[in-house]
Amino acid sequence: LRLAALWGAEAALKLGRLPEAWRLFEKSAPIDPATAWNPPSAEGVVPARPARKAAFAADLAALRPGPWAELLRGRFAVEGGDAKGALAFLTRARAHGATRAPAALWRGRALWVLGGPAAAVKEFAEAPSGPRTAAWRGLALLAAGRKAEARRALDALREPDPCLAEAWTARGSLRQEAGDLAGALSDFTMALVCDA
Repeated sequence: LRLAALWGAEAALKLGRLPEAWRLFEKSAPIDPATAWNPPSAEGVVPARPARKAAFAADLAALRPGPWAELLRGRFAVEGGDAKGALAFLTRARAHGATRAPAALWRGRALWVLGGPAAAVKEFAEAPSGPRTAAWRGLALLAAGRKAEARRALDALREPDPCLAEAWTARGSLRQEAGDLAGALSDFTMALVCDA
């Protein structure tokens, strides 16, 4: 979301909206990892405080072996920034019928983070349908250079769940690239509203 704030500030500057540009620029300040552990998360499963993070990790380690435990461990790893480590857990979870679709969503997210947007798009095709999957699929399509498909995927998200910060940010960047600064500013502002 720092990117949404930064890009929004840039669009506001180009439109001559200086107070709005300054407000957005202030929101783009980097987060101090010593005071805030919370990684980007659409669903917010991983606790924000370091002490709670450690307790959550201990609870995960105590889970009985099985596909649901593998799925949770993989998801925790993705949200914690260990996308590479998450793939082993998620591959095992994906091998089981009940956890196949949710594991595909998280494998897609891990692959996208690791720089494999084309593989991520394939994973998202097997993930459960819904606005969050569509948002991540749109982001992967954008990263894969398939901008027209990404724009269609992200445009379709406004109605079912209007508060997907990642989707608003991605669509805003597409609009800014196309020269639609007012639309980009609107999308970047909506991304920040969603995160508030």
